[in-house]
Amino acid sequence: MYTPEFIYNTYNKRIYNLVFRMIGNTDDAFDITQETFIQAFNSIHKFRDESKIYTWLYKISKNKCLRFLEKRNKPTFLSMQELVEKVSSPVSEEISESEKCIYF
Repeated sequence: MYTPEFIYNTYNKRIYNLVFRMIGNTDDAFDITQETFIQAFNSIHKFRDESKIYTWLYKISKNKCLRFLEKRNKPTFLSMQELVEKVSSPVSEEISESEKCIYF
């Protein structure tokens, strides 16, 4: 069986390059690469040797990238309470009363 050190040293750069091409940000690519190897090491007992290690790591990292991109591109909505607090904040004093009526 492969040791974690061997797997990491052999495939780290390839997985990082794949993730960076999908994500486009060095910090996020580094984080996702690390998460890929952590997940792989924690589930190495599930690897069945039916494919190459790289194929397995590729699938893990690709799925992590897709989940990351879904979260990043998902629009966020403020709760009603957050909207009230935002409109009631000192910055909102610059908003006219007519503008406040539009939102409430």
